Amino acid sequence: MALTKVIGAGLGSVSSADLDGAVTINESSADKDFRVESNGNANMLVVNGGTDRVGIGTDSPTEVFEVHSGSGNIAGKFVSTDSLALVAFKDNSTSDVVLAGASGDNLAVSHNILFTNASKGVYLGVTSATASNLLDDYEEGTFTPSAEGSTTAGTVSHTSSPVGRYTKVGRDVTIFMQLNFTLSGEAGVLRITGLPFACSTSQESVGSFQCNNMENSYASNVAHYNSIIQGGESHVHFRGTTSDGSNYHSMAANNMTYMRVSITYPTG
Repeated sequence: MALTKVIGAGLGSVSSADLDGAVTINESSADKDFRVESNGNANMLVVNGGTDRVGIGTDSPTEVFEVHSGSGNIAGKFVSTDSLALVAFKDNSTSDVVLAGASGDNLAVSHNILFTNASKGVYLGVTSATASNLLDDYEEGTFTPSAEGSTTAGTVSHTSSPVGRYTKVGRDVTIFMQLNFTLSGEAGVLRITGLPFACSTSQESVGSFQCNNMENSYASNVAHYNSIIQGGESHVHFRGTTSDGSNYHSMAANNMTYMRVSITYPTG
């Protein structure tokens, strides 16, 4: 039989049909569902006339298109004979189409990945949600470092614009600073302030330090100073290992020319 249109109450029970023309179902927009059964699923395909939704494996889809796989882990499959098997996505804000799918045994994505929840991330190297393998933060930026004394801050004058850059991956932040400055009225040890993040309260880190010239000479029993940041601090100071068996020596606040500091420390 040739069937071109089904209207009203329909045909009743039809054992077979040969459809070689256009078919319109529910042209009058009645609140009626269209349902196709398979041998083992009563809701193999459902078009819900009242909610304007399509369900596969469900008669009550909650979205425009919803697939239920039952107890199976895989709800759908897209196969291509090309080297890529991609699905296209597009919203109303751009003319770009985002493609996502398979390239061999790799996930292929044509654009940047943007999480809709800022607290989410990517689990690396594991097949289950393991907190220690979660990468949930990456950030790059700049900041403005400055110099002061620990006891009395004093007044700082920058002879060139200070440079501060940082990269944060997970809990760890790496900073680089370059400063040219003079201090007046300062007292105590030298501190570089303005860091973008405070150090974790239970940890500390040691980094590198170099300058072209400094107002004060190194202490006589110190070969070199290193930058250090301690738990809960948001500034860097400088310590040198002494050669006379004493503890350590902290660098006093003084003028610096082309001071360069690099350090990686934990946050949070």
